[in-house]
Amino acid sequence: MEIALENLRPVGPISWLERKFKVNKYIQKKKKRVWKKKISYDCRKRVADNRLRVKGKFVTKKQACNILGV
Repeated sequence: MEIALENLRPVGPISWLERKFKVNKYIQKKKKRVWKKKISYDCRKRVADNRLRVKGKFVTKKQACNILGV
């Protein structure tokens, strides 16, 4: 059973063919997504790795002493 594309009703403000094109474009973009973490600035990462943290937050030595009760 073949359906004539001209007889299909529009989907919202766009035609059926336009919707099919947009959905296909979305699916293609979804396939190309990259979920790996990329470090943009290596120097910033090195500085952050060397800074003092308490529960993941950056703190000064004075703040760390107050929080930890030393």
